[in-house]
Amino acid sequence: MKKVGKTLVSSVQRKRMYKAKKMWVIAGVVGLAFGGVTLSDFVSVDQNGVHITQRTAEAAAVDSQIFSDVDTTADVTNPLPANQATDVNFTVTGSGVADVAAVNTGSREVALQVPAGTDITANGPISVDVAVTGGLGTILDPIVNGLQGVLNIIDNPVTKLLVGSSVVDNLNATLDNLKNGAITAQYTIDPSEATVTTLPDGSQYLAVNIDGGLGTALSQTLSGTLSDLLDTLSSINLLGIVNLDPVLSPLVDNLLTPLISELTTGTGDTVNQLVDLSILGSTTVTIPTQVTPDGTQDSVSVKGAIARSELINVDLFANSAGTTPLQVDTTGADLATAKADATAAIDAMKYLTDEEKADYKQQVADATTTDAIDAVVADATAQNLANAKDWATGEINGLTNLDDTGKQTYLDQLPDAATVEEVEQIVENARNATGTDLTTEKADATAAIDAMKYLTDEEKADYKQQVTDATNADAIDAVVTDATAQTWLTQRTGRQMRLMV
Repeated sequence: MKKVGKTLVSSVQRKRMYKAKKMWVIAGVVGLAFGGVTLSDFVSVDQNGVHITQRTAEAAAVDSQIFSDVDTTADVTNPLPANQATDVNFTVTGSGVADVAAVNTGSREVALQVPAGTDITANGPISVDVAVTGGLGTILDPIVNGLQGVLNIIDNPVTKLLVGSSVVDNLNATLDNLKNGAITAQYTIDPSEATVTTLPDGSQYLAVNIDGGLGTALSQTLSGTLSDLLDTLSSINLLGIVNLDPVLSPLVDNLLTPLISELTTGTGDTVNQLVDLSILGSTTVTIPTQVTPDGTQDSVSVKGAIARSELINVDLFANSAGTTPLQVDTTGADLATAKADATAAIDAMKYLTDEEKADYKQQVADATTTDAIDAVVADATAQNLANAKDWATGEINGLTNLDDTGKQTYLDQLPDAATVEEVEQIVENARNATGTDLTTEKADATAAIDAMKYLTDEEKADYKQQVTDATNADAIDAVVTDATAQTWLTQRTGRQMRLMV
């Protein structure tokens, strides 16, 4: 008879593959619950496992959940700030076993759905607490039958005296546990294994495969229990009075030893069978997340589901009762929008200097209310208007088409302008205007020059061009004075030349 010692699963061995889906498992703590189990009214238990009633099967067909009852809770009480990631721990609890044998493909997953406009990501190790209530008869029944054969021989007053009552009682307790016990498993899943998927309606769901870690956790539980059983069987000594080899050797060598070996490695078909065959009882999964609402809603509903991977869709969440509402502080979103709008408005004020824009934008960034933001924008608007009027004053004063009187007409309009657009229109009007008095003076000056008969045609053309180019009455008068002096000089020179002749 070969004896297999207890071997802990190494960290490397925990890194196993389950049906080509890699699941890294942090060390699990598991135990086998002894004695009878109390299940929901939907489940009946005997030594062959769990039998599901038709009523539960119908419930499963309605919402595709693994459990008839799913509850989702969150550990936050204060509203979530909009457009900001907030840590939220969600707990999804399933109870009331549902019959999903008809869709027994794909991994079992816990999923959290958030509505469109809200983002969710895993943010820490995901803890799983599972009770497996049956389905493992294919693996355990040969052990149960072999152990029963041993007890049939030693569980009597004569052999009890040789073996010891405590040994026999221990074997009977183990037999009962293997027949009727609920195996529990606690393990954690790395957050990198969580996936986020966007559904056609714009919502997202975060999903976690709980099957991969389950196989390793269950194998640890069973390997420990069966190793203890092997130790007990190995200690039996009937002093040659009774030969147990016909029943003990097949149980130990052919069943227990290879099964313990497979379970201890945490890999192989047997471990995969534990996952495939197990029927989940009450299951609780806690998922640390970060949730970021966009602020378009003051409340978002997060729905939890535990289902086969191929059944996770919009309809599943629509029928899910596992919903928890999260309140959202939308004032933050309003403030952010107001700041963005104010910053854009200040950037568009073209008569502010770069320094003035930087100062006003900083005041917007520091504002804590929309009223404070409005006040900053109002100040910036007033300064922009004042700067525009300063610009307009310089523009009008520099115009060459108006004399001082004409310019003043437009300068006087600037104080009453209420907007930058009005200021710019005043400048445009001034640019397109011609001073009436200046036009008359230019016409008079041109006529006077034309009448100066002692000027040559070239001189007249030159003086008249100077008149045209003049921007004020003084300049026109200066041109006429110069032309008059020239004609007087020409006339005098001509008279002197005649006298000399």
